[in-house]
Amino acid sequence: NPLGAILSGAMMLRHSFGLEQEAVSIESAAREVLAQGHRTRDLAGKGQSSVSTGEMGAMVTRHIRAAVPMAAN
Repeated sequence: NPLGAILSGAMMLRHSFGLEQEAVSIESAAREVLAQGHRTRDLAGKGQSSVSTGEMGAMVTRHIRAAVPMAAN
């Protein structure tokens, strides 16, 4: 369950490091991916299509990057 791992990371950022906005960004991205109907096989309903673990992670990453401006390195 990649979303479980991703959301656990958001909890760590919030509760261990006080990074509230970063946690909110991750949670919002995960909600958006779910709202678009994407599911991994463990969360997909009967007859519902599913995406791989890697695809789910990539979708969440894309949503985070689109919402949060990144500093140039």
